[in-house]
Amino acid sequence: MADFGILGIAQIDFKSERCIGCGACVKVCSQHAANCLSIKHGKATKEVSKCIGCGECVLACPTLAWQRNPKQLYMVKLGGRTSKRTPRVGKLFLNWVTEDVIHQVLNNLFAFEKEILAGTPVYMHMGHLIDKAGYHAFKDRVLRDVTLNEEAHVAERLYWAEDEYVANIHVKPA
Repeated sequence: MADFGILGIAQIDFKSERCIGCGACVKVCSQHAANCLSIKHGKATKEVSKCIGCGECVLACPTLAWQRNPKQLYMVKLGGRTSKRTPRVGKLFLNWVTEDVIHQVLNNLFAFEKEILAGTPVYMHMGHLIDKAGYHAFKDRVLRDVTLNEEAHVAERLYWAEDEYVANIHVKPA
């Protein structure tokens, strides 16, 4: 099994009372990050589905309105592959999950693979395994008996044809 990635991310907390609406965070996010920030009603605001937890806003903010949460969180991407005929970018499956969740999900991923392949060792991309089972069956199996942390978001669906930012709208609080 291959084609899954685990990336450490920072949850960025926002203290609106500190925001002066200068736009420094918006500018840096649009130039160097995910372009998920904007100014509304004189304050910075974030489109959470686009945020990648990079912390550029924290570095740019002159009033410390954006702050890194010290909690260690991760995102899990699935199904990416390089291929001459059908390459595709991995899609966001889980976001803002703890290390405990990662351990539980990894155990279930290996069990899922074994079940789908009926114990026969065959090389298949994770995306193919998901396609074979169907996303909802995959999600149900991989999250079976997993205790998600309160910040966790889970993809309701995976659409391989969508670009990264459009696909992230399907990742919702658990």
